[in-house]
Amino acid sequence: MDDEQVVPVWQLSDGELTATLLRAQTLLSQGYGRMLELVGEADNRGLGVEKGYHNTATFLIGALRLSTREAKARVAQATTPMPLTGQALAAGTITAEHVTEIHRIMAQAPTDLDPGLRTSGEKILVDLALQAAPLSVRHAGDRLKAYWDIETAPKDPKDLAANPLRRLRWRRANDGQLHLTGEVDPENGAFLVGLIDPLAKRRPVDEFGREDSRTLEQRRGDALAEVVLLATNVPDRPLVGGDRALIIVTISLEELERRAGEAFIDGIGYTSIAHLRRLACDANVVPAVLGTRGEVLDLGRARRTVSPAQFRALVTRDRGCARPGCHRRPRYCQAHHVTEWADGGLTDLGNTVLLCLFHHIEVHHGGWSIRMVHGIPEFIPPKWLDQEQIPIRNLAHVLPHEQAA
Repeated sequence: MDDEQVVPVWQLSDGELTATLLRAQTLLSQGYGRMLELVGEADNRGLGVEKGYHNTATFLIGALRLSTREAKARVAQATTPMPLTGQALAAGTITAEHVTEIHRIMAQAPTDLDPGLRTSGEKILVDLALQAAPLSVRHAGDRLKAYWDIETAPKDPKDLAANPLRRLRWRRANDGQLHLTGEVDPENGAFLVGLIDPLAKRRPVDEFGREDSRTLEQRRGDALAEVVLLATNVPDRPLVGGDRALIIVTISLEELERRAGEAFIDGIGYTSIAHLRRLACDANVVPAVLGTRGEVLDLGRARRTVSPAQFRALVTRDRGCARPGCHRRPRYCQAHHVTEWADGGLTDLGNTVLLCLFHHIEVHHGGWSIRMVHGIPEFIPPKWLDQEQIPIRNLAHVLPHEQAA
């Protein structure tokens, strides 16, 4: 490399540049392998403690100016038995990223795994690393781990079937967002993915030529929200105090009278009046009106949403989401008041329309408006989208023979 380093890289031919790149990567891998050997020996000797540090990782942080994450990773890799991986690193044939993926799996190997299976498993990963990118090693490692789990599982699978591992954790952020983490067993995981994936597909280009710009994560989040909505619409759903949903809204008398400001929703926090109105479309709302000293002036009674019979009538008329261009079926929809019930709108067929969750939010917050013409909903786009604001109807649910007519 000495001669190569003397020659400026721009003077190298394509062949020389390629060869130099490959050689540099080999030396980089060999150097990382040597580093892990040194870290392993330092940990074995307790060098970090001897130097006054808490452990080997903190010693590396201080001596090498590494991040905590990198120091811990090097110690973990150096102290996990991976002889075949070490040999490949010494030869410079795999990269540090490969080592990270191989170690991720080997560190999770069951403690009672047969030594022969462990060695063969590491060989599978190293052989793949010799010819593929780290991501391929990760996928192969996940399959290998699943195989190990089967090999070391109890002989009687009834224990796993009777006690599937399912966990769900959440925390409420200051802005009301609910942050979820958890895991479910393979069977229900497959069901969940089967529900989410079809709903997470990109929406087709709408009538104004706009494409679906949501990321995959956003589409999956919206799909999860639709699955939750679908669950709330089943006949035998769990009830809260005998009701489908209950929202307690705290608002001052002044704000209520001028229809402005913010309201405090139990379990969510402060929200805008516009947000409150959307929530009120499909849940029972109890207004708690407060005076200037915070005293309760009135604790209202929940107003009922559309009845099952009314919902069936809406399904018959709208056949799904009424927003032009939307194909969502009725089971993914909510009833929306064209004239807000807070403004005196009635809960009847002439004042309600089916909207999917995505377009329900759009109507409340996106500048769209709805009018009823001879009992049929028409949507008026915002001016920024259509200067003339020409009303449009949804033809996505119209049957072929009806279109011909």
